[in-house]
Amino acid sequence: MKQELVSVLKKLNSEQWESITDGHTTFKETFYTKMGFPEEFVKNCVETIKSDGTYMGSVWKDEMKAIVTIRKIQEYKREEDIPEDLVKEFNENFIPEQRCVYSLTFLRRLAHKLGVEYESCMGRGREARYIVTALQKSLKVELTCDF
Repeated sequence: MKQELVSVLKKLNSEQWESITDGHTTFKETFYTKMGFPEEFVKNCVETIKSDGTYMGSVWKDEMKAIVTIRKIQEYKREEDIPEDLVKEFNENFIPEQRCVYSLTFLRRLAHKLGVEYESCMGRGREARYIVTALQKSLKVELTCDF
């Protein structure tokens, strides 16, 4: 499988590299398999993410709508005072749990599988960029996020 992964990575264009350089987003399996990543590898990266009801700790259908709805809800001091239509708005946008591929998990497993070491750091986005830079240097492909 290692050679198959290397082959896929070497064929990625800069736009595809950019799309995987994200340490925050969750994607459907097909996001990666359409790029050519082996289904078996991608399936091993699938996880269930459970929302906790907070903005940062939850999955939303529309993040901007979530921000607006949560701000409206926060205007009420007591939960029982929140209007039913606002509760409905929240529930229509809230996703309790989702089976998906978390982008940073995908990159970490990819680097591990290929034996590529990268600099550790704070921050999911920065870690993702460090992993991608290390992968690109290892594969001797054009750097898209070297820093």
